[in-house]
Amino acid sequence: SVMSADYAVDYPIFTVASGPAASVRGAVYLSGIEDGVVVDIGGTSTDVAYIVNGFPRESSITVTIGGVKTNIRCPDLLSIALGGGTIVKHQGGEVLDLGPESVGYNLVRLGKSFGGPLLTVHDVAVAQGVLDRKLDVFKTHFVTRPEVVKAVPKQLVTSAWIKVKERLEEAIDKMKTTAEPVPAILIGGGAMVVPRGGIAGVSQVLSPDHFEVGGAVGTTIAEIGAYAEGVVDLEREDRDAAITRVTEQAMDNAVRAGAIRDTVEVVDVEEIPFTYMPGKREKIRVRVKGKILT
Repeated sequence: SVMSADYAVDYPIFTVASGPAASVRGAVYLSGIEDGVVVDIGGTSTDVAYIVNGFPRESSITVTIGGVKTNIRCPDLLSIALGGGTIVKHQGGEVLDLGPESVGYNLVRLGKSFGGPLLTVHDVAVAQGVLDRKLDVFKTHFVTRPEVVKAVPKQLVTSAWIKVKERLEEAIDKMKTTAEPVPAILIGGGAMVVPRGGIAGVSQVLSPDHFEVGGAVGTTIAEIGAYAEGVVDLEREDRDAAITRVTEQAMDNAVRAGAIRDTVEVVDVEEIPFTYMPGKREKIRVRVKGKILT
């Protein structure tokens, strides 16, 4: 979701992890899939998120940022050191590790695809024939020195490709909440440097049109989001009335954030009983969304 500039100035903490959240929303919009795994792959890292009803699952544990524990809403994300610029450490034909070091924006100077000295995941994808075209968002061609890539031993390329697949599978498995296979949506500029076939725990792998700019798409189509929560005693207050009261508070927060009141709708209602307290006390949390006031 998005917020007005004034609201962001007053509550900058709510912009934490907004980039990955935008990528998730963009992936949902472009693919039409509302439940599954979103894998956002860049040049240095990969963010994996689980989507439920078209929105990223929120973290259910304390989110630590820069060593500081916070009490804010944040998408449940898993970031791993895997991207197009990730360096493949090897000795002969044996792969020792993938990263975590990355050449980053120096890929066009240091990667073997461009005549450089280092083997990267980008180069492995080129050697495998998976990365075979230039994306419009990039100025440089995906390979300028194909003869250097072809000189990389086949055994090394195969071993590195297996390592990439295993790391991707592990990350997806950590984010899943079911043993059943789920769809995986690959987006981001590095979406073409990872395997797509035979991924364990995945029912289908797809990259929709314009996958390389999924984050930008997610930003442009996002709506205003807000929430409210409160503790109620259901022995003293009717449950429906309590939910309505908290919902009104969430809608008011959405309007303050820049939403049009008449377009605000409930996304989720969560009730958490306090079993360790006397009576029928519980926390009610309501999430809403609405269109942007322009």
